[in-house]
Amino acid sequence: MIAFHIPGENITVHDITGGNTQHLEDMLGVFKQLLPDYEFSIPTLIKNAKRPANFNPRLVEHQWYFEVDGKPAGMTVFKYVPPRDIGFGLYLGILPEFRKLVFGQYSRFSEMVIAATRVQMQIDALEMGRQLPVAYVAEVAEPRLVQRYQQYGFVELALDYHEPLLPGGRLTPVPLDKIEKTEFHRLQIGLFPIAHDHINPNDPTLLANAALALLVDHYNVPESHWSVRRALDSINANHQGKGDEHHG
Repeated sequence: MIAFHIPGENITVHDITGGNTQHLEDMLGVFKQLLPDYEFSIPTLIKNAKRPANFNPRLVEHQWYFEVDGKPAGMTVFKYVPPRDIGFGLYLGILPEFRKLVFGQYSRFSEMVIAATRVQMQIDALEMGRQLPVAYVAEVAEPRLVQRYQQYGFVELALDYHEPLLPGGRLTPVPLDKIEKTEFHRLQIGLFPIAHDHINPNDPTLLANAALALLVDHYNVPESHWSVRRALDSINANHQGKGDEHHG
């Protein structure tokens, strides 16, 4: 559980995990205002606020709540996946009056947040004695966000990726007894490089880790499920196709 200031700025970050619940209601208030379609996730956010950040051995949880001059400004939820040397983001929302704040080299609040999350994942890795994570993966449901994120270094991934969606909302993890009744819908995913300035978005290992971190580690979808197989098959097909082009 942490709270820290960014030097020279009037912003405070609270990590609402590990029992650090003093600002939990404030964070949920921002979440409800900015992401009303995802209110079904609130029980999970509350549980994760009260549990250790590493209660799941496959993940390190972070739920950041931002204040500017002591006022609610935004929130984000992201996770580091040690076994795959990768991380991923779930939610990011900044209240409208703060979105265009400039922080040093970052021209928007959201750009600074994404940069800070990548730093945190590197810290997580160093604390666990692991190599620096390769990338921060994100699902993008709104096409307009792809263009904005590309300005921050976002790279789209050539993956046939389907996100699980249960009636009445997403459940995380998906209960195994409900997996057959779960609907899946196509979604674009991409990544922000972390440890390197340049990254090969077609690297099969990177693509597989991105798909497995989300579907298996986060959503609890069995590796034998068609959605996982389809994602992995699309990697193999794309890699084979590029190999044919190279040698043709």
